[in-house]
Amino acid sequence: MNYFLAGALLSFLVVIPLIRQGLTSYDYFFINHSWYDVCNDFFDFKNPINVFINSSWILLILYMFSKKILKGEKLGNTTKYMFLVILFFINPITMPTVIEYISDFVYYRAFDILFNTFTLGHLFTYFYRNMKFPDYVYCLPIICLLFLIINRLNTYEMERSRPSDDFNPLYKITNSEMNMYKVLEEKLSKKTYRVRVVTQADSLKAYFYNVETPFGVPSTRDVIRNAPIEEKQNVSEILNLFIVREFADQKVFLNNLDYKSACPVLKSEDIEYLILRQDQVKEKEGEYVKIWLDIRECMDPIFVDDKYVLLEMR
Repeated sequence: MNYFLAGALLSFLVVIPLIRQGLTSYDYFFINHSWYDVCNDFFDFKNPINVFINSSWILLILYMFSKKILKGEKLGNTTKYMFLVILFFINPITMPTVIEYISDFVYYRAFDILFNTFTLGHLFTYFYRNMKFPDYVYCLPIICLLFLIINRLNTYEMERSRPSDDFNPLYKITNSEMNMYKVLEEKLSKKTYRVRVVTQADSLKAYFYNVETPFGVPSTRDVIRNAPIEEKQNVSEILNLFIVREFADQKVFLNNLDYKSACPVLKSEDIEYLILRQDQVKEKEGEYVKIWLDIRECMDPIFVDDKYVLLEMR
């Protein structure tokens, strides 16, 4: 086992970087990735909260390892796992190889393998069982970290995209979405098959395993809604009708936009439930009306609030 680890580490550190030129620069490990993704910056020390969070993570883990080594303790499976994660993954030296062959550019998400609530539980258990007063003080930052993790994700992207109100920090969605999902959950509990749903709420698939969507975040997040006409393309009619638009009747794709075809298209796609945002409107007879109102021709609203409407096919 020791020879295997030595060979693997040698490959990560020496052999592969020598063979593969132009791998990712080492500074990629330390930069702030939260400017373009929902993640924590573990080397950001620009404000007091980040100083506390990042310093606590790093120092608590290092202190635990040093205590175990100095006392000659036998490393348990959890500690061995943490050591291997640091050795092979959360390591600026091995990072270029991991990016090249495993993670691609989303390497920074690998930090979550180590910095998570399970690690906090392991640290708390270790300090509680093995330390004497006043060493119990090390449990205090662990409790604070847990509180901060549950209540906020301190990143630029999360602060930018998080709703300004009605946000539920435990479920990471708005209370409006949570109330709507409770209604949908009751409906789906009576189904014995995967139900087809069209949704403008990105969080749907995170809370329901027994639904199927004709399109989702992977097919919409890279769409440039204001692209020049020559760069637009034809897509499925259901995506053209129900992709989130920035303003009424916005021409996102080459397809003609005709909401009169909504019911026939929904029926042809075997859609049983439709979730629409209340800010999605169209122009009708010189006025702006919500697009879901005319869809009542074939679907009934079973949940309505000021943010969303959930409709069920008759």
